[in-house]
Amino acid sequence: MKRRPLWPFGSDTRICVSLGEPNTVALREQFDHLEGADLVEIRLDALDTLRDLTRETLTDLVMNSPVPVGFTLRPMWQDGGFDGDELDRRRFLEEAAISGAAFIDVELDAEWAADFLDDAQCPVVASHHWNSARPADLSQKVERVGRLAPSMAKLVATAEVASDSLPLLRAGQQLIMSGQPATCFCMGEAGKASRLLAAGQGSALVYAAASVGNEVAAGQWSLRELVDEFQMNRWQQGTRLCGLIGHPISHSLSPAIFNAVIQERGLNVAYIPIAGGDLDAALDLAIDMDFQGLSVTMPFKDEIALRSTRQDDLVATVGAANTVVFEDDGFVAYNTDGSALVDALATVRPVERAKIAVVGAGGAGRAGASALVAAGAVVTIVNRTVAHAKEAAELCSCSGGGLQQLEVEDFDIVVNATPVGMRSTPLAGSTPFPPKWLSGREVVLDMVYRPLTTPLLRQAIERGCTTIQGLEMFIRQAAAQYRLLMADPDVEPLSAMRNVAEHLLIDE
Repeated sequence: MKRRPLWPFGSDTRICVSLGEPNTVALREQFDHLEGADLVEIRLDALDTLRDLTRETLTDLVMNSPVPVGFTLRPMWQDGGFDGDELDRRRFLEEAAISGAAFIDVELDAEWAADFLDDAQCPVVASHHWNSARPADLSQKVERVGRLAPSMAKLVATAEVASDSLPLLRAGQQLIMSGQPATCFCMGEAGKASRLLAAGQGSALVYAAASVGNEVAAGQWSLRELVDEFQMNRWQQGTRLCGLIGHPISHSLSPAIFNAVIQERGLNVAYIPIAGGDLDAALDLAIDMDFQGLSVTMPFKDEIALRSTRQDDLVATVGAANTVVFEDDGFVAYNTDGSALVDALATVRPVERAKIAVVGAGGAGRAGASALVAAGAVVTIVNRTVAHAKEAAELCSCSGGGLQQLEVEDFDIVVNATPVGMRSTPLAGSTPFPPKWLSGREVVLDMVYRPLTTPLLRQAIERGCTTIQGLEMFIRQAAAQYRLLMADPDVEPLSAMRNVAEHLLIDE
């Protein structure tokens, strides 16, 4: 076997932007948006035609890109767009290699893959993609990579749940430990965390979209997310992990604000969201990857409390947790929602002896109600389903009833603890109760923080109420979570978290 060209980009993970455009003009336009990228991969099979794709054209693309350029021409039998002859495909890629390409991606199962590697004019990535989760022939593909010894190996499956990524991540670690540069992860929404986790293991590349909405493969993070939100350029081998579980969580500001504080404090830690509605799969992935702990959001707050080995007092009272810290024999569950709500309301008025309605009987509502009762407030939990309100009220040592109590009773403070009004949900334009029920003298706090001014807050302002945005509670519960997850009880990250959150939300 001839000596293959070595992977020339070092052992650190590099960000490679995937571009799939219909023509070379559109490709060059994308070159203006690559700040922070290390490389770019051009999907030649996305072009409308290959007829005019000469060596000169390819060289022009290489010369005009601000970062090194790799090429791939993925065939339909690997879910690509090229349906031509395999010999023609090989000739196109040979021309691309001669043009000055930084690398060429060739399918591991191409009949001519070994010959192509022998004659390679540049580094070669040997890749394989599965449409399925947990492929049965993964070990055979790993063995084939070992025999071919490409410059880099890329093995990618498609996750249905978060833990489907584990076999690919283990395969990647095996290859990297053997000295073979590799990147192994899963596509799809359930695989998004695996792209970050692979980088944390030392994968050669993490593939990014040029921007949100321009993803070439399902589950890609955008370049700006990787650079600005996850700050991947600071990650090192041995990076410690913590993160977020829930469904949906694509709207969450937690990764941005946590990673900003982590960078500010110079910690070798990454905060990673694990998407998906399967709690078992999310926990399996987090535990196997040795996460320190997790922030927990809906719909997992109740179930995670039940599974905990130890609980703080608020979790024990209301049966809902928003933070877990892993130990050798399980995990400890905490709830920071309650104290965050009390503190957020205190910015406007004391809660002691205040008459407060908490709308919603879920985990956040119960935690808030219980903490308010402990702070001396007179609390009523109101809910569309009265039975749920009464069950929650019994746990929280307060009263409970239907939503109509907001219409017939006077309250000093009204707290929305439901997701009604949250951006990118079916109820984004709705309010949890008719705003005409507000007299105008109430303080109204909405736990929803995206958008900053929800439909409820907007109409409360119109009626003359004093309002508190959900961001005030969100950053306080996040700051308390940070202290738990980092085992640093003395740090005060509130200011840094507020600055990042406000910047992102105002930009929206």
